[in-house]
Amino acid sequence: GLESALGRRDEDFVEPRQAALFRQHDERVMDGKFEERNALREGVHADGTRRWYNSSKVPLRDAAGHIVGIVGTFDDVTSLKRTEQTLRETSERFELALNGSSDGLWDWNLVTNEVYYSPRFKALLGYAEDEYGNDFASYEARLHPEDRALVSTALERHLSGAGDLDMEYRMRHRSGEWRWYRTRGVAVPDAAGVRTRMA
Repeated sequence: GLESALGRRDEDFVEPRQAALFRQHDERVMDGKFEERNALREGVHADGTRRWYNSSKVPLRDAAGHIVGIVGTFDDVTSLKRTEQTLRETSERFELALNGSSDGLWDWNLVTNEVYYSPRFKALLGYAEDEYGNDFASYEARLHPEDRALVSTALERHLSGAGDLDMEYRMRHRSGEWRWYRTRGVAVPDAAGVRTRMA
């Protein structure tokens, strides 16, 4: 907080070399030669740990336009950067699993009817990435007419909590032929317990 920062020097927060760099920045701001806004910097904390900081420094001017000080912020954003790194690693792991899987994955937003279909899902139906719409209608349009009631009933049962979603039915391949597919899925409830997503 503010109280813990009052009266302290740059060296109390970062290693001496970085503190000297911050002072050089301050001098250049006071000379009107430097400004930074939301600059993300990695550095070494005074305790020796590597940390990420978000820094802003701009000149403070009086009514006549003369620089009389600096207005700045200096925030430790290490936790945010670590979270971003974890998310990136998780995303990369998911992509590896997705690319290595023979299954076609889908993720359906039950509120908007938008659906993410993996490239493999589209390929199983003979389509390239940009040839298959990202909505439930694209799926419905390719269902065999005789299997639509089966699929509709299975989805309704699962969404009501009455059973697993595991079914086999026919879909029209891009070639025009009808092929058999197996679908398994699970509806995911939100915080209020409403099922708004299925994958």
